[in-house]
Amino acid sequence: MVWSIRRPNANVVPLVNGGDPGQTLKSVDGGVGIARLNKPTSIAVTPDGKEIYVGEANGRIRRIRSVVNTKCGSNPITGTCVDTVANISVASGQVITGLVYEPSSKRLFAIAASTRKVFQIDPKKANDVSEFVTLPPTGPAAYHALALYGNSLVIVQKEQRLIQVNLQNKALKILLEAKANSPAHGPKNNVGLASVSDIALGKNADLYIAGASFVLRLQESSPPTLPLSCVQTWAGNGIGLSNGPGTVAKFRKPLYLTSDQLGELYVSDIENHQVRKIDLAGNVTTYAGTQVPGYRDGPVSSALLNAPSGIAMDEKGSLYIADSGNFLIRKVSYVADAPCGLLSRYNGLCVSTFSGKGTSGYKDGNANEALFGELGVVVVDPNGDLLVVDHTSHRIRRIAAVNGAVTTVIGSGKSAHADGAGTKASIEVVRGMVFESNKNIFWFTDATYLRRAEWMEKGTCQGTANFTGYCVTTMIGKAVATIKDGSSKTALFARPSGIAIDTDG
Repeated sequence: MVWSIRRPNANVVPLVNGGDPGQTLKSVDGGVGIARLNKPTSIAVTPDGKEIYVGEANGRIRRIRSVVNTKCGSNPITGTCVDTVANISVASGQVITGLVYEPSSKRLFAIAASTRKVFQIDPKKANDVSEFVTLPPTGPAAYHALALYGNSLVIVQKEQRLIQVNLQNKALKILLEAKANSPAHGPKNNVGLASVSDIALGKNADLYIAGASFVLRLQESSPPTLPLSCVQTWAGNGIGLSNGPGTVAKFRKPLYLTSDQLGELYVSDIENHQVRKIDLAGNVTTYAGTQVPGYRDGPVSSALLNAPSGIAMDEKGSLYIADSGNFLIRKVSYVADAPCGLLSRYNGLCVSTFSGKGTSGYKDGNANEALFGELGVVVVDPNGDLLVVDHTSHRIRRIAAVNGAVTTVIGSGKSAHADGAGTKASIEVVRGMVFESNKNIFWFTDATYLRRAEWMEKGTCQGTANFTGYCVTTMIGKAVATIKDGSSKTALFARPSGIAIDTDG
């Protein structure tokens, strides 16, 4: 993580310092106690997480990595090193607003504000910078963000369009362009999205979007009958309850999504009191629950749920459900010749109560003693434990996979925005959470913010020493609900909800 906080009384421990308030901004290479950054505005990370690259306001690209007895700045060090890998010559006042690491070629690509050039950099060589492609004139709307999309770069032209650049032949085309009165499905450059509640990454890097009464699929490669980069209505044909092919099936309010190892989707249909399943062909079936709200454990066809919200699948194929109306965490798993609800012996998918007493409140403790309020999004951490958002108590709770015991890991209990160590941090309305691959780090959307929680062992978190737990830091956003693109310091969100990380991280 890289932070440069330039305001008085800020209690933050950054990975690399940007300088103290009042100091002249400058770039200084060296160990973390010596190094300085000059307004870091963009960031890229290698897939293994061992190297972080930062774009600065002065056109420099800096590298952060761990070294052993290696020259860093003026002296050899062992520890975290910050050095300069490239200096892109841009006009005075320009900043590097887009930076991405392409893993197959091990190159960096960068774009600077108000320029029309994409640069490529070989970070293993000293200042190896070359112009990669020149973009079309923008008028008043600058190019300001960069991302990978398959074998292409995607560049954002503020509030107007996405430009796709092929990495092999440098061909340019418009990938998506804003249009008024757009339909909800079709070619990407003719689609308008509304009322999105959650997103999930599926097989072949397809992105699924839930909202209103539909589930959409955004494909990088579409079937022959459809144009490249197409948004399809994958399932949903109006408000109601019916199973069948996706073009026939109806949802009442699909809220949260998850997927299994085969790429099949599971949707919490909160107002139908069911969890629905969408297979790889787009066929919709009822996975658990009936249309009747209630509480009953047993076979999935007869078990009752009450306003299911967050759902998550573990690596064993068990589905966990935040049964919000019952104030419980329920579990769907396969049993063989074992008790299921009132049945003494059963073979098949069974709904059981995993954690919670079933009455509203706030209490940590054993599975049958813990109390929950209104529950939201659920995720599985790298250890197989669950994290669930408790909206009523404004906390994030952890549920042990081994026995369902509940502890609070984030949240002071106040509806507020405050970073800090575990329960010293405060949250408002968390609508989406996602873990980084194979890391005990998760990102979450909270009110108008994008925030990051990193697990640490006996570390220092924003003034709290010898801390073990999740350290919470706000990455993007301010206390104003509006949409604005830009760097992590200037971008704004209106009401972010679902969040997902693609296969490139």
